[in-house]
Amino acid sequence: MNEEMTVDLSKRIAIVFTALLLAFGVIPLRLMTILLGASQKTAGGTGSGKVMTAAESRGLLYDCSGERLVGCETQRIAAVKPSAGALAVLKERLGDEDFAQAKATLSTGQPLILKTNKTLLHDDILLLETNRRIEPDGLACHLIGYTDEAGNGVCGLEKSLDGQLNRYRGELKVRFGCDASGRVLAGAAIETINDHYDSPGGVVLTLNKRFQQATESAMDVCGLKTGAAVILDCADGAICALASRPRYDPTNVAESLTLPTSPLFDRSLAAYPVGSVFKLLIAAAALEQGIDPAQQWHCTGAAAIGDKTFKCIRAHGSVNMPQALAYSCNGYFIHLMQQLDVEAVLTLAQSLGFGSALELSDGLLSAGGTLPTAQALSSAAAKAIFSFGQGSLTASVLQIASLYATVFSGGNYRTPYLIKGEVDETGAFTPTHRAQPPFKLLRRENAALLSDYLGVAVREGTGQAALVAGAACRGKTATAQSGDFSSGSERLVSWFAGGFTHRQKQYAMVILCDNGSSGAADCAPVFAAAVRRIFAQVHENN
Repeated sequence: MNEEMTVDLSKRIAIVFTALLLAFGVIPLRLMTILLGASQKTAGGTGSGKVMTAAESRGLLYDCSGERLVGCETQRIAAVKPSAGALAVLKERLGDEDFAQAKATLSTGQPLILKTNKTLLHDDILLLETNRRIEPDGLACHLIGYTDEAGNGVCGLEKSLDGQLNRYRGELKVRFGCDASGRVLAGAAIETINDHYDSPGGVVLTLNKRFQQATESAMDVCGLKTGAAVILDCADGAICALASRPRYDPTNVAESLTLPTSPLFDRSLAAYPVGSVFKLLIAAAALEQGIDPAQQWHCTGAAAIGDKTFKCIRAHGSVNMPQALAYSCNGYFIHLMQQLDVEAVLTLAQSLGFGSALELSDGLLSAGGTLPTAQALSSAAAKAIFSFGQGSLTASVLQIASLYATVFSGGNYRTPYLIKGEVDETGAFTPTHRAQPPFKLLRRENAALLSDYLGVAVREGTGQAALVAGAACRGKTATAQSGDFSSGSERLVSWFAGGFTHRQKQYAMVILCDNGSSGAADCAPVFAAAVRRIFAQVHENN
């Protein structure tokens, strides 16, 4: 058996043995790193020296401004030569169990690689600053995903972009001088070998790190435990933030596998019952079909369609389109939908991406949801249910954000996208996204009216909790029935979909709460908190 096979077998035995000990609670996780350190890949065990791998890296993920989204935090690695002086330092600085394991390796005359947060000062100890790829509380954990022990992507962008990221693999190694018999020389310095470690090569995303931080912080501060959020740049469809809750710890995935809240499930890419945020599409279709927005409907608190009666949240009295959007009057939209060409409404919805999955990266899809057919909407009752976003209709936060972004951009639809470009090993950026001409879906004057109506909804209607002074906030609340009674009462899905102006740019933001109470209570405050944080970051940077 050659040396390479012996080393590989030793590594496999060490990993399996350590995993068994860890599973039975015999050793702590911190100690596992020391055991694995003793079985690091080695080369050149005799003659010129022994080489050990201290850290490995692969391609990075960047935000739209070139800030790192992975490999942001440093961790300390210690390369230790077997000597009495080094042992004395370890005995003083390490815990008893950790020291015992380190001593067992060093006493054989073999060097050691270990992770430590201690300051270990000695000539026979070399401290290296390396980068942790992922953090327990890192941003966009669902979207980014995580890697396995071999450094290959398991899910999220880590899996989707695995081939690209692996092109920029690197290692940080250390060489210990050895004599002819392979024993580490006492007086030789520990050398560092950088084999493309921490190369700048990687992929640039459209995510804005500050927007992402603001969004996730707002979700947590406002107590949104189960849900999702997205921010789109209305000018080009760039996804500036995308988050799911509850989050999970990508450094300890096992603990999330059996939790009833399913933290590994990415709700930001899933489809949900929509509710009243869909009324904007019905209003847009009505304006495009020539309906007068001043047309009145008298809401008594219920609307009878055939032998069915549909309730409204209250009796609104006489309302027109802006008032019906502001106060979320079901009766107005039920009446409105009966006047519309169903095929034209569905064509508009399809053009906005409803009913179609969206590929954000190779194999990484946002759910297409369900868009009913014209045949399914052939009855007056089915049209009524569809008019306020219920029935079989489901959609993702990205689809709803695209609808609102189209309105805020003057009626121009742009397909959301996530990948901006690539950075090579020299740090040079090459754009890979090819901007497509916008698809004109709404007349500019109609889009402007709808945008104004959404402003009324925030200033005077159900969305008042989303108001932030100076941000030109607009939006719509929703509370959708799910038909899920598994917990005894029906699970509700609440929404806030809207937009804000920041540095003369328009952004659409959608907040979803799975198992909420109302869009006004669950989601509008998250929207406002995120916008305030975005504005506060600008103030801090200035």
